[in-house]
Amino acid sequence: MSSWQSLHYLNLLWLLFPLIALFVFAHWRRKSMLLRFANPCQTERLAKSASAPARFFRATLFLLACAAIILALARPSWNKSHQPFKAKGRDVVFILDISRSMLAAHRNTTRLEEAKFAIQECLSTVRGDRVALIIFAGNAKVACPLTHDYAAFLAKHTDVDDRSVTFGGTMLGDAIRLACSSIFKTRAQLYRDVIVITDGEDMESNPVQAAEQLAELNARLIIVGMGDSTPSPLRITTPDGGTETIMDNGKPVMTRLDIDTLQKMTEATTGGILIPVPSDTMLNLNDIYSKYIEQQVKKDFETHSVITYEEKYQLFLVMAMVLLTIMILIPERRRLAVTAGIALLFAALPVSAENAMPREAVHLINQAKRQMEANDLEAAKESLAKSLELQADNPLAIYNRAAIDYLQGNYQEAQNGFQQALTLAQAQELDYPDFQEKVNLAIASCAFRLSQKEDNQNPQPDAERAVKYFKNALDCNPQNLTTKDNLNTAKLNYKAIRQKLKQQQQQQSANGNDGKQQDNKEDDSQNEGNNAQNAQKQNQESNENKEGDNQKNEQQKALEDLEQQQRQAASDLK
Repeated sequence: MSSWQSLHYLNLLWLLFPLIALFVFAHWRRKSMLLRFANPCQTERLAKSASAPARFFRATLFLLACAAIILALARPSWNKSHQPFKAKGRDVVFILDISRSMLAAHRNTTRLEEAKFAIQECLSTVRGDRVALIIFAGNAKVACPLTHDYAAFLAKHTDVDDRSVTFGGTMLGDAIRLACSSIFKTRAQLYRDVIVITDGEDMESNPVQAAEQLAELNARLIIVGMGDSTPSPLRITTPDGGTETIMDNGKPVMTRLDIDTLQKMTEATTGGILIPVPSDTMLNLNDIYSKYIEQQVKKDFETHSVITYEEKYQLFLVMAMVLLTIMILIPERRRLAVTAGIALLFAALPVSAENAMPREAVHLINQAKRQMEANDLEAAKESLAKSLELQADNPLAIYNRAAIDYLQGNYQEAQNGFQQALTLAQAQELDYPDFQEKVNLAIASCAFRLSQKEDNQNPQPDAERAVKYFKNALDCNPQNLTTKDNLNTAKLNYKAIRQKLKQQQQQQSANGNDGKQQDNKEDDSQNEGNNAQNAQKQNQESNENKEGDNQKNEQQKALEDLEQQQRQAASDLK
């Protein structure tokens, strides 16, 4: 079970909604101002470093921290426990007049509100005394019995107004008699005080007799009389803040502080005191309490149990500090990587040495600057060309012309231009703000872009050049976190390119060995083919020889047969 010791502070949580509206307005305002500063074509590039998620996260952390602080102010408590409590003090009864006449003006408020505020302030200094509250007008009632629980007393006291009792009028004697019968009841030692706050008019309730009855119970009466002793029309404050004169039979009701009756009442009790408080005087109940009650003899009360809670507001304060610390550590602007944001470095540089340039050249450079901001790059290039005709060795003009080449994707031309601008600035010993850093960053970015181009057959020198010039830029400004990130990215790129080239070389080497083996295989195959062809040719020749021999044999045999036939014919002729 938890409790809030200062619950009213939770109302401050409503302030978070105006804060949210303020953050939304600031976001809209920032965008509108950016659109007024630059055209829509350039706003995305100009605001590229701003991180919208980071801003949203920072705003959320700030709102959560504010909520945690408000919760801490409300003093959250838990770990309920019962603690023995033994107090030493007096019994003090506040009797408050809430009749209609108490609505009369008193300083800047009414008598009733002045009295309620004084009681509330007094209770903040009371220690050990038991307090009770009785309210009265035409009748009286106990609003809070005797208690050490001041918070409960104040809760009852806050709800009191002129409608808290049922009958109108002023019965002061009845209120004192109620204190005798309901609060004190029996006679005791002199440890009792009754503080009456009234405007002093009574409607025949025998208040003096009631005071004598209070004295028999050993209670002391302290009366705070509010108002003036001279009669004046009763004017009360209406709910709408105006005033109204109370009329009776067409005549204004007159009111005055009845000093004589109040004096007799205090004299009826031992040590009684009357303290008048005129209408233009502040009621300081703290002084009255410390002067007439705190210094009196006190008694020991019974030991009783008090419910306490362990306050945990420290947890919410620590939470708020942690949230605010995290918010501070989160930057609103992102660190731009080389591949994403380096082009922002190539805006036109400010002309810081105008006296050293021809006036027309200065005008043309400024004109080119405005044209670049308007995204009219070709016109800016023409203006810079005219400026270079007037002063060919102007590093700023050359730098800006190279910046346009970069924006147009001509990275090789841009790199040459940046290199030329750097050489001229060094030769002329010119000292432009951050120029060395910017030019080195520009050259590095161009080299990085060139190393990333797909048609670059040899990207390693460009990647190596990017690393070199990022290092140079970092030497110019070692605190630039963006340059550090870009340098790391360039190193990774250089390493990846070298690894890729190494793999390609290994692949080519492997392919070369495979080619030799393939050639050997082809030679073997060719030799085998030649051998097969030779064997086939030999077989063919052998077959042909065999056929030729057979033909020769057949022809020889035919000749022999023919020769035999001729010989037989010659023999026959003989």
